[in-house]
Amino acid sequence: MKHIHITSILLFLFEINYLTKKSWVHGVDLGTTFNTINSLMANEYFTDAQFPKEITLHRPYKTNYIGYILGYQFTTKNIDFRPYQKVGYSRLDFPFYNLQNTQFGDSFIHEGDRPKSNSIYFETGLVTNIIIFKNTTLGLNISYRCADYDYSMIKRRVPGGSSRILVTDQVNLRAIMTGLRLAYKL
Repeated sequence: MKHIHITSILLFLFEINYLTKKSWVHGVDLGTTFNTINSLMANEYFTDAQFPKEITLHRPYKTNYIGYILGYQFTTKNIDFRPYQKVGYSRLDFPFYNLQNTQFGDSFIHEGDRPKSNSIYFETGLVTNIIIFKNTTLGLNISYRCADYDYSMIKRRVPGGSSRILVTDQVNLRAIMTGLRLAYKL
């Protein structure tokens, strides 16, 4: 499914950063993202197939990740600017889906275990922090994240059964992310 696009991202993030004397920032982040897909575009793709199908069930993609952060901080009065780079390990829950044939009413469902897909992820971004209290900052983050998750799934037709069909594919995560940050300096 090369034409399925992610339409929304919900992100839970925990990050710890350490600022060295030379303004270099080292850190670790871990988090979870939940992504929904644009099923209209996916169904357009499947409609053009030899036997037209429609997605009747699709679980949102869920990724867990942990990564290393390297950045450099510039400070002017009460505002900090920090460009950064992240690299880390990410795991995608199995992105299974069910297809229903729109001509005959039979479905193709996933059969067997739902393995995890692993990937290295990269993120490049910029953080801007404004000091609102002595040790508390409010910030804005903008970044670009990418990862590629290879996976295989086994499809079987129901009712009536069929030979097992092995489908190999790749989920390509490409996301521009923005968000607000609240930080406390120790």
